[in-house]
Amino acid sequence: DAEGRCRIEQRNKFSVGEQIEIMKPDGQNVEVTVKRILNEDGEEQESFSNGDTFFNNAEQNAMETMYPYMLNYSDPLCGFSPDEKYDEDMTTKDIADFIGSNTRFYLPKFRVMKATKFKLSFNIPAMLFPEFYFAYRKMPLLAFLVLLIKSIISIPSSLMGMKIMLTEYGFKDALVNMYPSFEAALTKVAEFSVTGGSFNMLYNISSLVSWVVIFIFATLSNYFYYKNVISKGSKIKKSAAASGINVSEALKSAGGTSAALLVTFIVLYFLSTYAVMAAILLIV
Repeated sequence: DAEGRCRIEQRNKFSVGEQIEIMKPDGQNVEVTVKRILNEDGEEQESFSNGDTFFNNAEQNAMETMYPYMLNYSDPLCGFSPDEKYDEDMTTKDIADFIGSNTRFYLPKFRVMKATKFKLSFNIPAMLFPEFYFAYRKMPLLAFLVLLIKSIISIPSSLMGMKIMLTEYGFKDALVNMYPSFEAALTKVAEFSVTGGSFNMLYNISSLVSWVVIFIFATLSNYFYYKNVISKGSKIKKSAAASGINVSEALKSAGGTSAALLVTFIVLYFLSTYAVMAAILLIV
């Protein structure tokens, strides 16, 4: 925990000051020096011979090595100390209040980021639909930026798709009958050459960039969310404390998820698809 303690099940008697070897679940062994021994009632002992116990202030590198094998998924805080600091203001309890749902997924990842400064971790929803993920997690500006980037990247593939739809599937005549004023633009799209060197290069570049974008949001979205939680949560906590508002309730209200934002960005997603097609008709 935050005080450097870990719960262990021992086999042989040991005492304060002794060097002991801890067998981790993955088969690795870690040597640590026992600084203190506490029983389950929090009482200090000089030695221990059976059952479960805690030893306190073991070497810090041993604690880092044993993490994340000490997670308690029955606890919304994963067994972490609620008062553990992540910056000057935010504690584990504050972060859990802000996250709302799915703390068991985020807290272990956030704790690793804090301890190791390692930013990469996998997030499947963010990989598939980053704009929806950020909207659901109340990060609308980032969601809008993602939607804009993806719309721009999709222009070459959308142009190719429109050409195939108009020529190979025979949608051109139907669309011209429905929208006569677009006949010239639709004809240009249908006759646009997608086999030219410049278009192929643009198409390949956009495809490569789209894969890079997928990788970025698959591996860094948890970190983006972590920074948002710390930054926004700290501001809310200070503001609530200054106003005499319940800090926990303020964090829960500002954080969590938003179905309304999710629905809004689903609508924006479909509108952006039509916007890209309209842009193609104007540009080609």
